[in-house]
Amino acid sequence: MKRKAAGRVETQLSPSGFIEQHYIGPQTADSVQKAIGSLKTYINKLKIEKKPVLILLDMSRLKITFDAQARMAAVKGMREVHYDRGAFYGPLRVLVLINTLAMVSGVQHKVKAFGERLDAIRWLKGNGGES
Repeated sequence: MKRKAAGRVETQLSPSGFIEQHYIGPQTADSVQKAIGSLKTYINKLKIEKKPVLILLDMSRLKITFDAQARMAAVKGMREVHYDRGAFYGPLRVLVLINTLAMVSGVQHKVKAFGERLDAIRWLKGNGGES
């Protein structure tokens, strides 16, 4: 049986000062762990500069829902990565997944999922009404 190749994750620091990460294709525990490692690198840069750690995660091109091991890696990352706020955006199935993982991780107070990128950015920057 042929294993499916993991998708990729692209991470960058946006000009607005938040970390932006794009999940593209199917994700595995390994690809999620690599993405978390990349996040930690950017987080360290922001902490050295004494800037808030805000993370915007694009799940709009996620091909399939994470497998069980990838979900466990995501929960571990939500708990262990030190950030101020994390905003996710993507289709409804991703919103349900992220909200569930945030509750399991105990970080629902600082993680929120949105259907649209602009709504996620507004909340992330503190202009979205609900916190």
